[in-house]
Amino acid sequence: MCSQFLRLCGSPHKRKNWLFTGSENGGKTMAVLFSVVSRCQRHGHDPFAYLRDVLGRIPDLPKERLAEPLPNRWSPPKAVDATTAEGPGNGNVPTG
Repeated sequence: MCSQFLRLCGSPHKRKNWLFTGSENGGKTMAVLFSVVSRCQRHGHDPFAYLRDVLGRIPDLPKERLAEPLPNRWSPPKAVDATTAEGPGNGNVPTG
């Protein structure tokens, strides 16, 4: 799984910069990121979409519900179609 992530990052076999994390804390952070990306791929999610959605929702979640956005329970947010949304200014003209 990590090899798939590394392929997404470019061609690490050519420049090997990904081998250097800068510090022990940076290495731990990179290991966590690789783990999250790997779990997202295992469950069929786009890692970027997952992180964007979850990082935006975590501040509003109570600590009792922090398990909800884990990759095995997460589902992508539904896109709202502006032409079918109700309310003023949606462009729909009432019929009748």
